[in-house]
Amino acid sequence: MPSVLEVSQPMAQPLDQTIKTTIPVLDPGPINVGKVNYNGIEVVGGIMWQGWEPGREYTKNIVLKNVHVKTKKLKYNVPNSRFFSTLYPKPVVLSAGTSFSLPVTFRPLEKVVYEDKIEFHNKTLICVQQMIPYLQHLKFKILGKDLETKVHWEVNEPFTIQPTDAILKSKAKRSFKATFKPTTACVFQAEAVCRYGEEGSFGKVTNLEGIGKYPHILVSSPGKPASSLTQENLESVVSFGPTAVGATIQKVVELHNLSTVRAPYKIEHPTKLNRIDTVFSCPQKQGIVPPMGSVKIPVVYSPNTVDTQSIDYFNVISIGNISKAVIKCSGSSQGPNVHLSTKAVNFMQIDVGDVATRPIDIINNSDQEAVFQFMLDCNESVFKFERLSGVIRPNTRQTIILQFIPPYPINYHRKVTCMIHNQGPLFLDLLGTCHSEMVKPAVLQTRHLDLYKCHVERGLSLYPPEQLNELLREGKLEVDDAGALMMPASSQSDDTVNKDLPHIPPMDEYFNDGFHSDIINFVPHVSLDVNIADFGNCQNLRVIEDKIVNITNHTKGKITVQWIEGADKTFSVMPATMDIPPLKSCAFQVTFRPCAPNQFYGCDLECFTFYKSLRDYRLVEDKTHCPPWCLTLNCTGQTFMPNNETFLPRYNIDSSNLIFPAVNTKESTYRTLLLTNTGTTPILYDIQKDTTNTYAVKPVKALMKGQHQIFVVKITPNEVKTYKHDLVLKLNDNEKYNKEIELWGSAEAPKVLLDTNGDLFFKPTCVGTASNKSYRIKNICRIPLR
Repeated sequence: MPSVLEVSQPMAQPLDQTIKTTIPVLDPGPINVGKVNYNGIEVVGGIMWQGWEPGREYTKNIVLKNVHVKTKKLKYNVPNSRFFSTLYPKPVVLSAGTSFSLPVTFRPLEKVVYEDKIEFHNKTLICVQQMIPYLQHLKFKILGKDLETKVHWEVNEPFTIQPTDAILKSKAKRSFKATFKPTTACVFQAEAVCRYGEEGSFGKVTNLEGIGKYPHILVSSPGKPASSLTQENLESVVSFGPTAVGATIQKVVELHNLSTVRAPYKIEHPTKLNRIDTVFSCPQKQGIVPPMGSVKIPVVYSPNTVDTQSIDYFNVISIGNISKAVIKCSGSSQGPNVHLSTKAVNFMQIDVGDVATRPIDIINNSDQEAVFQFMLDCNESVFKFERLSGVIRPNTRQTIILQFIPPYPINYHRKVTCMIHNQGPLFLDLLGTCHSEMVKPAVLQTRHLDLYKCHVERGLSLYPPEQLNELLREGKLEVDDAGALMMPASSQSDDTVNKDLPHIPPMDEYFNDGFHSDIINFVPHVSLDVNIADFGNCQNLRVIEDKIVNITNHTKGKITVQWIEGADKTFSVMPATMDIPPLKSCAFQVTFRPCAPNQFYGCDLECFTFYKSLRDYRLVEDKTHCPPWCLTLNCTGQTFMPNNETFLPRYNIDSSNLIFPAVNTKESTYRTLLLTNTGTTPILYDIQKDTTNTYAVKPVKALMKGQHQIFVVKITPNEVKTYKHDLVLKLNDNEKYNKEIELWGSAEAPKVLLDTNGDLFFKPTCVGTASNKSYRIKNICRIPLR
């Protein structure tokens, strides 16, 4: 078996700005430098350098002699560390009695212990070992007939010795610590005088030497060699790319020390204190880069808002603020990418009492889970969903079965919102027609929706179909190539020309309904004066006061109102059917009839309104056929008796604070909040209104029957400042179950930072030629600038 002697190489311990040496320090252990014989090869057991100084070069030879009668062939490896070097490895052939000298060069950079080895293949292993003491021993004894003495050190800066004063007892020893703290990059020499005896009459002198160096740190991406860095490499860019909201990604950058001394550094994040949406962080706050070496520091990106581009900077400052390097971080956040397999589902014509079924797919094309919720109450609606909410796994699809169960022979149309957490709303048009033996309305088609949208844009949808048919026969209206009605070109002025409605973002279309926001996207054809009928706590089940709601007809034709009654009829509306003349309002009575005490009740009542002339297919023409309008009324109530507490809500909220992207004043931005019911009982939630009208939430109050409830939170700042609001979520009508969620948002004013204080200088340029120079403009606000 080959003989192996392994010696580990200790790493240099990190130091801070002050270089400290303890006096005395024991010498390292001895090394065997005598000659040994390994299978006929005579060689020294090791070599050692002494009395060396950092920054210089020292060379010694390893002599191998063949004392065997046979020829020997050897191979060797070079040292592992960069402080020892030798010749390029090649086979060595030694005849009997011959020798081979291998030079080994030692290049130290600092005063630490260096150890390494050279391995010769032929059952021989040579260890190259080097040991140094930090400083020579400083030992002295005070003799004076068993008397103690005072010791006082005198030394000039940048050297200090601690403690400065001490008392030595008879024949005792004491260790002191010498510190070197240079203020400039130069060589320092000083004499440290140790005074002792009565009134310091005796003294010993110790010479102290030190070299001060300026640290020089550059940053780069991982794997970039230090030789490629120059003085201009003062900024390193770390790009995280698209990242899912809620995920955390970590990347590293390298710090290179191009000097021959240790370089302590600290990392500053200047924008962390004055920003509310800090998404970049650096766990490493400080450290030391070894001489001519490099270290890796992590940078973490955790986006919290959807579809935002984030840029931030970290400063790497060397000790004493001698130099500064910049780390630029950039990343973009993205939410799920979910869509529906179709935008409209038409159940066509069925009879009263029949059931029509259609499938629909909800598809997730992203690499993250997506939570969805259809904003519909299946118990009260004519449209039933197999599943109203759920979680879609990454890159998968779910099939949901829809049913159409109409109780009355009319046309049905409802635009259902499918809210996606961290994405926004999707819209699904549901259509159907119901016939009875006596009443048979015209079948509603998908193309009628497209014609209706054109008529809304042209202001013709406020007129009843019979009036539009008359205007068409009189030639006061024309039909375009798509089959939609339009004003004749001869009668159009610049103000009445057919114009398309402005594009409304999906989140604005969902939120701006006139109840949860003061803004409405367009004037409704039919409207309710309230959208919530809250009966509160009803302890007397026999006597419950009814609520009154009003429906207003904004059109110029007579409409018919048809309320849909649920199966349990806990909440109901009287009268269920009524005709409303043009531009008039009618009142309806909402009743609450609970069947049991100590329960929560809630539902969304559904109401369909349509032009009365559409009740029979013989009165309808295809060009003027339009869908009905669907209104919903949210009803809530509870019957908990005195001394009976409401149910304990068991839930999870995905975030205890929401941070909104910065916007301009009077602009709006949105965030979604996910509430998950982990219990077995429904949860009655009630969100307290912001008195400043800066923040708004939809929905505000309802009974959560499913597993998921997605809230949309909106901020509309009026001034350039930061807005903080504690959103109070009242659960199960009990204050002790209240949950507060912090909301942070701001309105920003455009702000830029110009290089060189706004001055740009060009070098002298000859007439007829041109000079180019780059100039940097930095956006220091939280909104993008154009």
